[in-house]
Amino acid sequence: MRPNLFHAKQGDGPSLADLMRMIRMSFLYRTAIVGVLVFAGLFSASRYIRTWLAKPVLDEVILPASQSSFDLASIAPRLWEIGAILGVLLVITPPIMFLRIYLASWVVARVRQDVDRQVARKFLSAPLRLHRGEASGELLSRALTDAHLACRALEVLYKDVLEDFMLLVGGVMSMFLISWQLSLLSVVAMPILLGFLSYFGNQVQKKTQRRQETQSDLSQRLIGILSGIKVIKAFGAEKLESDAFQRELMRYFRRAVRVVRNRVYSRALVEFVSQFVMISVLFLGIWAVLGDFWGLTLGTLMAFSFVAGSLYRPLKA
Repeated sequence: MRPNLFHAKQGDGPSLADLMRMIRMSFLYRTAIVGVLVFAGLFSASRYIRTWLAKPVLDEVILPASQSSFDLASIAPRLWEIGAILGVLLVITPPIMFLRIYLASWVVARVRQDVDRQVARKFLSAPLRLHRGEASGELLSRALTDAHLACRALEVLYKDVLEDFMLLVGGVMSMFLISWQLSLLSVVAMPILLGFLSYFGNQVQKKTQRRQETQSDLSQRLIGILSGIKVIKAFGAEKLESDAFQRELMRYFRRAVRVVRNRVYSRALVEFVSQFVMISVLFLGIWAVLGDFWGLTLGTLMAFSFVAGSLYRPLKA
C-alpha cells in the first residue's frame, strides 16, 4: 500500500519501500516470525543430517560389507543408530514443515487484515470532494491490488526466501564440517555465481518494469479506443487505430522477449559455472581419496557432493 494512497499512478506496482513497510507491519507478530525462523532452521538441519548420513553408511556399512571378512554383528549397532536417526527425521520433518508454512501464512493473513483496515480508514477519512472528483471504485481497486501484490511479496519472503536462506547457511556450514579443504575450493566460485545472479537479476528487473509500462500503455490505448469508438467509426479510422495498436503490441513483445532472454542467459551461465565447479571439486576429491590426502574417505566425498548439489536451488533462488 502506498503512503499517498489517492495519488498513486495507474499501472504502478508495489515498490521496495512498500515491501519494507509491509515487513515493518509484520513485526507486530514477531513471535510468529521467530517461530518461522526456528522451524525453517530445523527443516534445513533435518535435510543436511539426512545428507550427512551418506558418510557413515558408505564408510562404516557398505565398504566393510564388501570385504571378505565381513561380520554383520560388528556393524549392527551402527545400522541401528543410522536407522534410528532416519526414523526420527521421518517423524519430525512433516510437523516442522506444517508449522513453518502455517505460521508464515498466519503472519501474512494478519498483515493483509491490517492493510485492509488502513485502506478503509483512509477512504473514510478522505474529504468528500475527493470522492466527487475521482472514481472511488478505481482508487479502491488500485489500492487493494497494490496491497495484494505487496502481501504476496511478503508471503514469498516468509515462505520461500527464509527457507532458502536457512538452507544456504546450513549447507555452507555442513560443507565446512564435512571437508573444509573442498569447501574452500567451492567457495572460490561463489563470487562468480553471485556476480552473474546479481547482474542478470538487475537486468530482468529493469526489463520487467519496462514491459509492465508497455502493458499499461496497451490498456490505456484499448480504453481510449473504446471511449472514442464513435469518433473512430465516424471518420473511418479503424485501420489507423489498428495499426497503432499493432505497433504497441510489437513493442510489448520485444520487451517481453528481452526479459525472457536475460532469464535464459542467467540460468545457462549459472548452470555452466555451478556444474564446472562441482565436477572440478569432485575430481579433486577423488584424487585426494585415492592419494589419501586431507583425510578424505569415499563416504566424506559422497556426503560433500550431496550437500554441494543441494545448495544449487537455494543459491539460485
